[in-house]
Amino acid sequence: MLTIIKPSHHILTPCQEILDMPSMLEQAGRTCYKSEDCITDKSAEKFVRMICRRNHVSVLEHCSISVRIICSRACSHQLVRHRILSISMESQRYCNYGTKGFQFIVPPVLGLIPGHYAYDEVGDWHLYPAEGEPVPTNARQSVWLGTLALDMCSYYYDEDLKPEDARYLLPNAMKTELVVTMNLRMWRHVFQERALNPAAQWEIRSVFRGIFDDFRELLPCVFDDLKEVIT
Repeated sequence: MLTIIKPSHHILTPCQEILDMPSMLEQAGRTCYKSEDCITDKSAEKFVRMICRRNHVSVLEHCSISVRIICSRACSHQLVRHRILSISMESQRYCNYGTKGFQFIVPPVLGLIPGHYAYDEVGDWHLYPAEGEPVPTNARQSVWLGTLALDMCSYYYDEDLKPEDARYLLPNAMKTELVVTMNLRMWRHVFQERALNPAAQWEIRSVFRGIFDDFRELLPCVFDDLKEVIT
């Protein structure tokens, strides 16, 4: 059985902690100018917008946000190319998917809706979701190859092969989970490269556009100035 899911994210840093970040950034940033006497109950957001406008973004490194991301292995290996960030990632070496189940994330061009998929062999391969709807013709080979790889992996699990060895058969479409922590300066950089860049691949762009929209709502003074890249 193959389950197709959508990529998603969840912010782990408490909301109130994020809302308090402008005050922390102002205290740090005003140290450079020795203008702490200008701090008021309402001065933080204006100050943070000013340092972003002046590209004095090293100040943003004083605050970090953690996010849980669910995506494909193909997507996760684009993310880990960035520096500097901290990542804790689901390990295929220690996770036995024979008991946990197999979840895939696939390109929208295949036309596969989220759900459980199975196959039957009746003279030739006929692939159907468990709910009974036929799989689109252009996606049948992809689903068949995916289920074949998973069947082989399950066989190795049953033969007591260690997950660290059985995982070699798992495809890049396999779902993975990561907890990612970056300072605000780095989040801005990744958003510019992945969320706001039309050249970024569909999955990582979708995931980080969703995170960007959430961050912009929580911290408009830090993220409002970022614009879509025109290519």
